[in-house]
Amino acid sequence: MQGACQLNHKLLCLSEQLILLDFSGRKWKFQRKIKPDYFYDEDYKFFLRDLALFLIDNLGPITEDHLCMKIARLHGFSKTGRKIKETILSSINRYRAPKNAANGDRIFWPDNINPSTFIAFRGIH
Repeated sequence: MQGACQLNHKLLCLSEQLILLDFSGRKWKFQRKIKPDYFYDEDYKFFLRDLALFLIDNLGPITEDHLCMKIARLHGFSKTGRKIKETILSSINRYRAPKNAANGDRIFWPDNINPSTFIAFRGIH
């Protein structure tokens, strides 16, 4: 399964392993395997937390909806419903809080970026 991120990144999911590429040649690997059958298991929330933080820190700033959509697609879900979104967000709510944008979107920012110093980001239409 392949999914493309906006701008200069590409996500690849090969043999259940996530690889994030940018077009300057840098590559980051998320070292754990994606297991769609375990998505709703309580123990899998630790995996979802780590995956969400990995995506936020490497693709962010990113809207809450866009983050949830990417994680859902990586797990093979064709839609991102309320239950999927709640599962993902509950896994990270103690680790990263989104900021509210003027248009009502909730935005997750990478750990090393101050929201006041960065403008363009993924997920805002």
